[in-house]
Amino acid sequence: MYFKFSSNGLFFIGGITIFLGIVIQSRIFEILMDIFGWGLIILGILLIASGILNLIKKN
Repeated sequence: MYFKFSSNGLFFIGGITIFLGIVIQSRIFEILMDIFGWGLIILGILLIASGILNLIKKN
């Protein structure tokens, strides 16, 4: 694969990729994903609840 980046760009992207790999391998990522997952669940519940409330208000 050939990237059309300068060497600085490649170092930057490589550094980000390594950092992401370390974060994914670590326990921190699991904790963050748990928080993110619960956040999505709560957001979904709130969206459904507001949709139900809107239906009730219309009737």
